[in-house]
Amino acid sequence: MLHGAAKTIVRYKPKMAISAYHRPEDLWTLVNYIKSIRSDYEFKFRHYRIDIKDYIFNDAERSILKNFGQDYFLYTPCEAVLYCR
Repeated sequence: MLHGAAKTIVRYKPKMAISAYHRPEDLWTLVNYIKSIRSDYEFKFRHYRIDIKDYIFNDAERSILKNFGQDYFLYTPCEAVLYCR
């Protein structure tokens, strides 16, 4: 997507929110690529929790969550978003 939008990024410098968790190297390759297109961007990463209310759990799975003191939000090693402005 970024390669296809390169001319738009150069010309308009849009604010972007980009999923940065599909591959481990996304955390640095996305920043490096965007900097190579336009060096005046500022970057921030944000980590999000997964809301598991959207998933269907059986009674045993809910019991396991309760035993570990987990709510309907779980922290994960992923779900990172790169903000560019």
